[in-house]
Amino acid sequence: MKGIDTLGRLKLIYARQGAPAGASMSADIAAIPLENYFEQLCPIHMNAPLVVANGTIGAAAATKIFVADNVTGASGLISTDDAKVQKVFLLIIGRAVNIYAGANELDCATAAHNQWQMNLDGGAFADLANEDPDGQLIDSNWQCPVEGAIHPFTFYFDVTSELTNIDGKIGVQLLNARSAQDSMVVTIDVFLKILWRL
Repeated sequence: MKGIDTLGRLKLIYARQGAPAGASMSADIAAIPLENYFEQLCPIHMNAPLVVANGTIGAAAATKIFVADNVTGASGLISTDDAKVQKVFLLIIGRAVNIYAGANELDCATAAHNQWQMNLDGGAFADLANEDPDGQLIDSNWQCPVEGAIHPFTFYFDVTSELTNIDGKIGVQLLNARSAQDSMVVTIDVFLKILWRL
């Protein structure tokens, strides 16, 4: 992969993470020659959760565990040396299917509802900040106008500071998941996107 491609993607990701106005990428990324980096995408879990009921979101808030904690880590890592990790993102690619006979969307009126969280090696789950970055999904993230509508979504979360063990086991959940109507069926594919320092 050419260095300019990596830099361009980093800038785009950085912007999507809700960087403050006038902020720039950290000097430790921008100042080092890009040929000293390698970008890798490693799967954690595909088509999660395995049990459909665990990914079914209804009008009553309930935490949905998509990737069980302390079970699965990233596959295919080129290294397990944490010192070589320059930047790491949790990438969630998913689909929300509306099974309500009408329009449906998320209900995010309560601040603690529909919050993505991650944990490492069985530790406590911690909030993941979305691109706003207020840490919470918004109603329009999964708007479905009719029954059977499928709403695809993609989220990047910068977890460089949280992921202190690159080959650790990662859990993913949606805290207090809630839709406006019963119900939505959600499945996700989870990856780590890593920028290695060579």
